[in-house]
Amino acid sequence: MVQAVVQIHGVFAERPEAADCHLAFALSGRRNGSPVAVILAVEDFDSLLETLEILSDRSAVADIREAEQQMAQGLIFSQEQVRAAVTNRRLP
Repeated sequence: MVQAVVQIHGVFAERPEAADCHLAFALSGRRNGSPVAVILAVEDFDSLLETLEILSDRSAVADIREAEQQMAQGLIFSQEQVRAAVTNRRLP
């Protein structure tokens, strides 16, 4: 496993832009060759945690579903309408 981590470090050392590519590395272990760990960028890990937090909030999920239904019905606002509403503190 140490060799795999060294190889991954080598990828980032040789190609620093690889850190911006949202790569994930699965480390195989002795459990039937299945991955036993994953290495991913901190930004991607934080995003994953945020997604889990949102999905575990029933109220937030209900709001997202309602918004998706409204979008499907064409109940959407332009960027200009949203800016005006925020400026005036009211919806159009």
